[in-house]
Amino acid sequence: MPSLRFDPSLIESVVTAAAALDAELARAYHRRANPLYETLLLDERETAFDQLHAQLFVARGYSEWFAALFAELPALQQRAPSLLVLAARLAPEEGAVVGRDGQSVCLRITPERFAKREPLSAFVRHELLHAADMFDETFGYPQDNADRPYTSGAANALAERYRVLWCAYVDARLVRRGVAPLTTVESHRRAFEQGLGAPAAAFERIWNAQALSHADLMALARAQAERRIGPKPGARCPLCNFPTHQWAREIAEPVAALIRADFAAWQADDGACERCAERYAFLAQAPDLVGGRPHSLREGRRSICTDEK
Repeated sequence: MPSLRFDPSLIESVVTAAAALDAELARAYHRRANPLYETLLLDERETAFDQLHAQLFVARGYSEWFAALFAELPALQQRAPSLLVLAARLAPEEGAVVGRDGQSVCLRITPERFAKREPLSAFVRHELLHAADMFDETFGYPQDNADRPYTSGAANALAERYRVLWCAYVDARLVRRGVAPLTTVESHRRAFEQGLGAPAAAFERIWNAQALSHADLMALARAQAERRIGPKPGARCPLCNFPTHQWAREIAEPVAALIRADFAAWQADDGACERCAERYAFLAQAPDLVGGRPHSLREGRRSICTDEK
């Protein structure tokens, strides 16, 4: 039988927040809470209020609801029959980890998530599937610090790439199960393109994968770390030197060759603003009639991008 435990401070926050929005619950709460001030000593009240909050928490169906979500992953329950739900102070603290005993799941959630049941369901399912991966021997998640992508310093970029890849892999499996993912497929695709600078094929590989391991995700994360990531929005175009939020998505090789003719040190990963790329693309298709080759834009590169970007 699975064991579910909830942090008393989380229960209190959830119940009091719900009572602030539900007049009937508020009346029931005060009807039972007011006598505690009159009949109990100060050192007895904390225990009594913990019990009251727990009873109202159960009455609102949260215990059964968490148990049902946990039961959706029988393999996880078999490996980790205990689920401890704790309060997170801030969103970055949220998530599921392996308990200190190595046989339980510790899930941290901000109380604010309980305000809407459907988004909470998506979050809990997402995190429990992360936990299932952690306990799955075939996934191979390291239980010690070896090769774990959660370190400091230079490895932060690798950890973030790993997180993006793993979250997409988790949500893709939730979609195939017919339940709502934590993040939409469009958002995951944007994270791949903008955050990782990864090609569409890399996203499709993750999203459609039937089975990936920790080693697979780490290899992909390292491969992306070794790639030069394109310029960020607001950076200056290396050709016209104007800041831009509109970078060319693709630069064909004939166009790149013309750019390198004017800018010998330029590489495709340096990128180019849309306007510069469009003008070089035009010249690649329409060489001037006098010289029989595209005219260089280098001398007038600032004049061609005078429109505000």
